[in-house]
Amino acid sequence: MPNNWQSILDEIKSRVSDMAYLTYFPRLKFISLEGGVLKLSAPNPFIKQQIESKYRMEVIASVRSLGLECETIEVEIASSEPVNKTRAVE
Repeated sequence: MPNNWQSILDEIKSRVSDMAYLTYFPRLKFISLEGGVLKLSAPNPFIKQQIESKYRMEVIASVRSLGLECETIEVEIASSEPVNKTRAVE
């Protein structure tokens, strides 16, 4: 699906403003597309909310325009990597 994800992003780019695309979409990560559900990962709650509230239909339409089944999207917030808290050697 990674090749399809780039195709989906290209299609989304043609449907939204350049500013919106650059602000929200390059930071999304593809998780899966199964059973008509596109699962994505967002880096923070703000981007998650924007995608779900403002761009949901553009994303779904973009997936469908490529001949893929998509009824809805689910966006989760990416878990951050644990910070290595080693003490500096004195």
